[in-house]
Amino acid sequence: MQITVIEKKDAKHGVVILASFLKTLIARLKYGRCIIYQGDEYFVPFAVLVFSVRETGEKYAFLSSLIADDYTLFKLDGNVSIRSYDLDKSTAEHVLDMKKTKDQGVNEIRKRMSLNNKLQKLKRRYTLDEDEPFLVYLKEQSFYAEGKKLTFFLIDPLLEKVDLRHAYAAKERFAQLSMKIINEKF
Repeated sequence: MQITVIEKKDAKHGVVILASFLKTLIARLKYGRCIIYQGDEYFVPFAVLVFSVRETGEKYAFLSSLIADDYTLFKLDGNVSIRSYDLDKSTAEHVLDMKKTKDQGVNEIRKRMSLNNKLQKLKRRYTLDEDEPFLVYLKEQSFYAEGKKLTFFLIDPLLEKVDLRHAYAAKERFAQLSMKIINEKF
């Protein structure tokens, strides 16, 4: 299976991001003191719409999650790369299922852009050239934190944050894979 993956160069390691999140007061109260265990990598699908600013030559990418209501805008520079991956069978099982189509994701991006005042001002000031929308996957590392209870986390390497919106879909996939392994053994 071949997929397109978006990556950030020089991204912080997931353990560092999760540890700094768990040090916050609110997380301490909710999860307690935690021991962190590294899990699998999951591939989260996103619809991508790239715009080029004609006057400056800059490129911006708008991402819309095809699993949850998660939207991201970032500048495409040398720090972010989009490349193709060949996945083997065991890794392909960690690709999360889409709950929306690519076209629905692109329509949501356009809707969000029309509602955003700053983007409307940008459109009036500069000429934006829209590229062809495409599907991309973000490779997110999973972690387990054992504190008051065992908690499952995903780390978004692009935004360098804990991704709670996609954690439920990754937990579902983990349960499916676990049941598959148990059924094969028995």
